[in-house]
Amino acid sequence: MADPYERESLTVAVADSRNWTDLMRRLGLKKSGGQRRVLQEKVAGHGLDTSHFRQRSPWRKYPDADIADAVASSSSLREVVTKLGAPPASGTLSRPGSTSATSPG
Repeated sequence: MADPYERESLTVAVADSRNWTDLMRRLGLKKSGGQRRVLQEKVAGHGLDTSHFRQRSPWRKYPDADIADAVASSSSLREVVTKLGAPPASGTLSRPGSTSATSPG
């Protein structure tokens, strides 16, 4: 089996892939965070263009300037999320005292 990190293998696979997960599948790599980081380093090292990859991070919906403005004018993560127009997630945003270092325990 050819080395999946060779420039030739990566060039074709990157061009045909929609995202990092798709690229890993095409190369026959195990889907793990460590494997993905190595792959990202190899792709970057070869200077391959991944700008066509779809972004999955919900924060990529918002321009950096909007995120910076929301953070600068907020006093909590819930406030940042609300200012960006995103629905607040459950968990620590709903119960901020539950993870606080000053919570009685």
